[in-house]
Amino acid sequence: MNELKKITKERFKNHLHYGKWYYIIAILAVVLLVNLAYTVTEPRFPKENTISIIMYVGNGNEDMELKWEKEMLALLGDDQREVDLILTIPTDISTQSVVIARIAANEDDIIAIDKQTMNTLALQDAFMPLDEMTDMQNIFDMYPDIDWTQYEMISEKQEDKQKHIYYIPIHMVDKFSQLEINTDVICIGILANGVNKESALSCLEYMVKSE
Repeated sequence: MNELKKITKERFKNHLHYGKWYYIIAILAVVLLVNLAYTVTEPRFPKENTISIIMYVGNGNEDMELKWEKEMLALLGDDQREVDLILTIPTDISTQSVVIARIAANEDDIIAIDKQTMNTLALQDAFMPLDEMTDMQNIFDMYPDIDWTQYEMISEKQEDKQKHIYYIPIHMVDKFSQLEINTDVICIGILANGVNKESALSCLEYMVKSE
């Protein structure tokens, strides 16, 4: 009986060989539970307390992303608890539906995307007219070499039929180089169905201001 109870090296090896899947499953279960616990306990703020900025520009400098988030949050009122800056893959035909779905679901307050897509969305009233939200002269003065008339347009649903500026090209803003992203033909604007337009404007002004 004692012999049967002994754990020999050969018996241990056989146990690992035939029982390894039990260990693998157990480890995966622990990882899943830890991840679930983290997800459940992670602080989540209501949409009205969060500014979401999504940029379809590819990956960038994560340390600089965190720095921007912290500095933008410091500019906002006490009711704003979080600024979430997301850098994700550039859009193509296969991801256009994701962009539309996020806009329809009011997921984001600010979006940066390729100019062609931005034009299409702006014509459909997806963006706020920036010249009505803020004194654009401040931005014009910062970038006097830009011909701003080329960014004026009339949206399809606009009743006054006046030209407005709905987005800003980021290739002209040296500050975006800090994120180490490709800024070619990328523009940025404030979504019309966003919950926090005033806070979004403060964040946009932070991002486009010259240094």
